[in-house]
Amino acid sequence: MPSRSEQSPGRRRAVRSDALFNREKILTAAADTLAARGLAPELAERGIAINAIAPGGTATDMAAEPDEIAAVAVFLLSSDASYLTGSTVDAAGGWM
Repeated sequence: MPSRSEQSPGRRRAVRSDALFNREKILTAAADTLAARGLAPELAERGIAINAIAPGGTATDMAAEPDEIAAVAVFLLSSDASYLTGSTVDAAGGWM
């Protein structure tokens, strides 16, 4: 994944963790999703896209490898995602 200094200045992302059984994680996940959606219109006017990633778990029998989640972040920071803003990408391999 590119370092912060290598990221495009107009691309930002938030990554949230699996929130199935932890109240604090549930609230944080909801806040990340709502922040991405709520800030998108205002930031879009300035040419800034904001999105969130919901990765589920990582490095378990039924979860993604960290590099699979990183690939989603790289996509969101790329020009291929230039029209995507205010979204949460579920990268949980179908395990909701």
